[in-house]
Amino acid sequence: MNNEPDKLTPDRLLLLPEMADEMRSSAKTVRRRIEAGKLSSAFKEGGRWVIWRSALLAYLRKDPNGATSHV
Repeated sequence: MNNEPDKLTPDRLLLLPEMADEMRSSAKTVRRRIEAGKLSSAFKEGGRWVIWRSALLAYLRKDPNGATSHV
């Protein structure tokens, strides 16, 4: 049995509040990271920031030094 639920969940687009939930931060912090270019996978669709969940998870797995963590 696969114990990694992220592998079983189909990829989907997340809105800014959902990004904040995944990152356990505020929407304002997420918006600042996007505008600073740190979260470069996010894009605007219909005037709202969105990101593929897989891209956000990949971002969260990386630390500032380029290494990966076990998220």
